[in-house]
Amino acid sequence: MGTEIQVWPWNTAAGQDAIRHFAFAVGDDNPLWWDREYAEGSAVGGVTAPPTFLYTLMTGGPWPSGNGGGRADVLPGAVGLWAEDRWTWYSRVAVGQRLTARATLWSLEEKRRRTGEPMVAQTEHYEIAADPGGRIGELYRTVMRLEPRARRPASAPPSALHHYTAQDMAVIERQYAAEAGQRRGGQPRFWEDVAVGDSIGRIVKGPLTIGGIAAFMAGLGPPMLPVNRIANSYVRHSSWLGLRHANGTVDPMGAIHLDGELAGRAGFDRGYDLGSQRISWLAHAVSDWMGDAGQLLHLQVRILRSNLVGDVTWITGRVCGKNTDARGSSVECVLTATNQRDQETTSGTATVLLPRRSAAPADEEPERNA
Repeated sequence: MGTEIQVWPWNTAAGQDAIRHFAFAVGDDNPLWWDREYAEGSAVGGVTAPPTFLYTLMTGGPWPSGNGGGRADVLPGAVGLWAEDRWTWYSRVAVGQRLTARATLWSLEEKRRRTGEPMVAQTEHYEIAADPGGRIGELYRTVMRLEPRARRPASAPPSALHHYTAQDMAVIERQYAAEAGQRRGGQPRFWEDVAVGDSIGRIVKGPLTIGGIAAFMAGLGPPMLPVNRIANSYVRHSSWLGLRHANGTVDPMGAIHLDGELAGRAGFDRGYDLGSQRISWLAHAVSDWMGDAGQLLHLQVRILRSNLVGDVTWITGRVCGKNTDARGSSVECVLTATNQRDQETTSGTATVLLPRRSAAPADEEPERNA
């Protein structure tokens, strides 16, 4: 425990283009992230990044030498399935800031899958700093590590790709058309106007496609997915990061999200989203609701079920508590994501700092959920 983990960043600065690329990869068209004129006239005073932009500090893959990091993986060859992220932000990410990340191995805990197979909960601690600005955020990420499967068990036939009718797609398209209009934007959402039980609205993501996953990787940085000569060198340096296809070719580990054959090694029927992708979707829902003057302080998200190619994700939430402390006046929200089968795939909580109409009395009693 405490061993440092090598971090290869995709971005080392919050450049305006890098911020825009990440926001578009999430499907977040908030002008606060990309329109300089709008952002300078907002409550923030300039372009800032979506909170989960900090994921781009962790996903660059190897240097062109192909060196995967020098130190061997703690569980070489084991597949990693995203389980939970616990984010804390200390300030916004402003355009132009230089960024650095440091990661350490926090804990390893042996567990069992429902099928009885062994797995290990691997938690890593990331600390992100900005220059100027100092400490800007930290993350505790838990990944479930398990043995890869050579092939799908005969007893588990693959599930069919979901078929969407014209009516199904019309519902999704109407939702997309309504979302920009429900974004709070420059109209402040004051703490006093929020009540426990309030909805934070609804947004939709998907249906998930291979192109959608690839687009997210373009903004995030392609995790463990170099190509050609660099990929060959990468796998030679770190053989446990290579996955061999039935035809004898080898792909780096990141291809497991895009390739159905490789996804089967992790027990999936076809390609599936990245944990950071879905977590960024929940952060998008909160950002739309809180408005430009709000600030996301904490986000804890648990991945409960896979999100496969062809699945759609509906994200909703509600206010469950209000509080005042040294950082200001905040609200607590519970978040839920469900798929087209009404199965809950993701759950989370968020703490959002909101502006006040007036200074809070020192002895004010915060509202709590019953």
